[in-house]
Amino acid sequence: MAGFDFRGQTVWVTGAGKGIGYSTALAFVEAGAQVTGFDLAFDGADYPFATEVLDVADAQQVAQVCERLLAGTERLDVLVNAAGILRMGATDALSLADWQQTFAVNVGGAFNLFQNTMAQFRRQQGGAIVTVASDAAHTPRIGMSAYGASKAALKSLALTVGLELASAGVRCNIVSPGSTDTDMQRTLWVSDDAEQQRIRGFAEQFKLGIPLGKIARPQEIASTILFLASRSASHITLQDIVVDGGSTLGHRMIWKRHLTLDELNATSDNTLVAHLGIIYTHIGEDSLEAVMPVDSRTHQPFGLLHGGASAALAETLGSMAGFLMTREGQCVVGTELNASHHRPVSQGQVRAVCQPLHLGRQSQSWEIVVFDEQGRRCCTCRLGTAVLG
Repeated sequence: MAGFDFRGQTVWVTGAGKGIGYSTALAFVEAGAQVTGFDLAFDGADYPFATEVLDVADAQQVAQVCERLLAGTERLDVLVNAAGILRMGATDALSLADWQQTFAVNVGGAFNLFQNTMAQFRRQQGGAIVTVASDAAHTPRIGMSAYGASKAALKSLALTVGLELASAGVRCNIVSPGSTDTDMQRTLWVSDDAEQQRIRGFAEQFKLGIPLGKIARPQEIASTILFLASRSASHITLQDIVVDGGSTLGHRMIWKRHLTLDELNATSDNTLVAHLGIIYTHIGEDSLEAVMPVDSRTHQPFGLLHGGASAALAETLGSMAGFLMTREGQCVVGTELNASHHRPVSQGQVRAVCQPLHLGRQSQSWEIVVFDEQGRRCCTCRLGTAVLG
């Protein structure tokens, strides 16, 4: 890979049969390293690096292979822990076997490699270890309890090993990829537009979209791994680099449609919303805000929000939020609106904040809270919507 020089260095990569592990091993080869890739199986015989069939979850097998290979080399310059599996399912529906296998491979596999290489790293007083975790270790998601928990445990393990090896000059870092175009990722794709859906995110799974608007390629993860293993990162250790296009550390919005405030307000032209003076003012990560003046258009005998104006404001904000949660070809309709009035407002303007209570595939529930200019709550509404299309 251009920009990195690993000539004369010995590199081990687990999970090298395909995906991120394969791309990483290939990148090290291109950078001049002597690479050995480990995996349960290798398809064909055309790998440009040495291969070792290895079950990283088998402690005895790992010990035997490591002893044999280390006896034939003076140094192990880089170890990349990239082996991993994914088992999906709600926590109460996940089999014990899937849970245990996920931890045996994702955590136990790295543990076995650590145990059998740490002495070598200490003897040579140097080297680099890069462990591939996941952004799921940072952000929990429905249906990914085993995978997310295993990657969080792996992160803690890798950082602990980094502390234990720091005095020997060994750098230990983590790369946490987001959605990446691998066979593992594609097992989750069940429709023709699955990649675009992944980019937009899944609010019902509390999985955010990708602000950069694309799925990562394995080569992009590999380049980060090579950087952390290179001399360019000589003073970097105990760090977790998230490579996810911004989906966890950047833009965290839940919305499936991405409109600007100007575009939102343009939808109100020549409607009751515009007549009432309702203006959208803020699009938050999981909230939508608007203001409405208290004047002759909205004032009622007992103060604002005791009649049609309250329904208009709440339903306007909730319906727009619901619309932002739909995909192309879908729409939302209000099914039920309930309001609790706390205090009247007779002048100035009010500010309303809408947030989701429930986001399902066919129905939504929104809470809309209205505040006066002093920040006092004057009305709480709940809007139910149905998703059509």
